[in-house]
Amino acid sequence: MHNSDYLQNLLEYLRVVKIMLLAMPGFSSKDNSLGCKLVTSYPNNTRLGLPSIMATILLFNADTGKPEVILESRAITEWRTAATSAAATRRLHKGDKGVLAIFGTGVQAKAHALAFQHLFNFNKVKVWGRNFEKAKQLCSQLGPKFSACQNGEDCAKDADVLVTATYADRPIVQHSWLKTGVLINAIGAGINHHSELDEKIYRNAILVVDEMEAAQKELKGLLEKSINIWGEVGAVITGQNTLPNSEITIFHSLGMAIEDVLTAQLVYKIYKQNCPNNQV
Repeated sequence: MHNSDYLQNLLEYLRVVKIMLLAMPGFSSKDNSLGCKLVTSYPNNTRLGLPSIMATILLFNADTGKPEVILESRAITEWRTAATSAAATRRLHKGDKGVLAIFGTGVQAKAHALAFQHLFNFNKVKVWGRNFEKAKQLCSQLGPKFSACQNGEDCAKDADVLVTATYADRPIVQHSWLKTGVLINAIGAGINHHSELDEKIYRNAILVVDEMEAAQKELKGLLEKSINIWGEVGAVITGQNTLPNSEITIFHSLGMAIEDVLTAQLVYKIYKQNCPNNQV
């Protein structure tokens, strides 16, 4: 994202084996918003009945630096990520949106399933997870158009749009399963950020990201294999670039701090407007 109205640092994180603490600061001069999101990532939390990702956003007065509010931001993270993927899908996918495939059964998988179905009204939505029972439970919550698949190939087959939202540290989607013209929204939080898709997919795809500088850091493993990043989704949305035709298009959503800060600012504004006597 190259815009003088918005400033954000590259993602800073502390990693201990498979757990992480991440810091995402951002500032908008246009909206006079300053904040920072802190995220913990604990993949094994699901065994304890806890979310694997938990997040908190701190908002500050942009003129004085005084802390203004602390927001528990799991929902903000879920929905801003799904909204970003939906906006990317609207502009990057050129064909019919008949079949959606979701890889994952967690909160991001659910948020994406709900957002995508609301916006695009797919005829069929297929869900795969390592735990088939969890996939069935999720589908029962989502509605009659949603069906659980016992294997990844059945899930990916015939999908026009695909979402990967897992912690997979090895490929869970193979090139041979994919339909020509498919768009893949890769949002998984695996240790390498690109472990969910096999290498052949990347070599036969156009790769689009949310923010180039962050992608060059987080997707370093792909760049070292001479897999190039085509550009940023924002340039397509604003009409600065036109996406060429491709067998496969991948949108890698790595997350931008400014999305969190501006969404949190909006939530806080609405809260103040609806708070009795403006008592905050």
